[in-house]
Amino acid sequence: MSTRERVAAEAGVSPSTVSRALSGSPLIPESTRKKVEAAAQKIGYIPSLIGRSHYSGRSYRLGVVVPMNNRMAASEYFSRMVYGMIAAAEKRGYSINVIADNGLTAEDLSARVKSKQVDGLLMLNTRISDKRFGKMHKDVIPFVLIHNYVPNRPYLYAGCDSRPGMSEAFRYLKTKGCRSAAFVSGSNDFRDAVDRESIFNALASEYGFKVLPSYQGDFSRTSGNRIAAQMNVMKMADAVFCANDRMAFGLIEGLKLRDINVPKDLSIIGFDDQSAATLMSPKITTIENPFEEISSTATEILINAIEGKEAKSVMVSSRFLQRESA
Repeated sequence: MSTRERVAAEAGVSPSTVSRALSGSPLIPESTRKKVEAAAQKIGYIPSLIGRSHYSGRSYRLGVVVPMNNRMAASEYFSRMVYGMIAAAEKRGYSINVIADNGLTAEDLSARVKSKQVDGLLMLNTRISDKRFGKMHKDVIPFVLIHNYVPNRPYLYAGCDSRPGMSEAFRYLKTKGCRSAAFVSGSNDFRDAVDRESIFNALASEYGFKVLPSYQGDFSRTSGNRIAAQMNVMKMADAVFCANDRMAFGLIEGLKLRDINVPKDLSIIGFDDQSAATLMSPKITTIENPFEEISSTATEILINAIEGKEAKSVMVSSRFLQRESA
């Protein structure tokens, strides 16, 4: 007698019911599933992934779509995001497959799901101008956007709510006597960059700060260096918010070359809380972007959508981290 048949005999059901119950089939009553699970645990039966996939119609793999037109795949951001995905997927019995996005079309991505290579897609670091989501949604492809969303569209997403951390930062700066602020933005084709600048302007007005003209960066350390060289020393703000830590890093480096002391002459606040924030002097005061929590939340949302459970978009709150640069 096979192990599956022994479980069936122990639970008083058929072998096919054992397979369906352990694969999470919605056709199996909850009372039967629990009885089968108890019998399987008693006997020490672990169902094969092939059998599980056969009865459920799923691969139990999730595809994380990674743009390859920049160096994101080699970055700290990527490793921390994927760690959160792997941890969440493992708890639900799924694994993570990386899909290199070298200009894949909506049809290409949909085909990965329709062919059962993966059951759904985690869309990492997509742009505002990305036009693929509508076609994928029409094809009923389960996908979740991460650090992006499309207003007035039903696409699921998980991201960072920048407002709580930025509001804490403004309150802190006000207690220090700061009364003017400027913003170093990232690329305007990314939702995070646009939202952070919009929230900065709203909070500056709310807390009574004078807003000086913003600077256009591109999320790179190099752009921070360039902006430092362009700053008018006689018209500097009391504080500068940067859309990420790498630009804050470059800005502080460039200002040192001009003998401008941070934070004595100028307070600087970054965003993300990447390792760069604590690997330089002064350590960067920043706003935490909880990467692992966001990616694990996105993974849970996607699995719920795949399994026909309630799936809602989530924005995870940011947090202000006071260090040395402000």
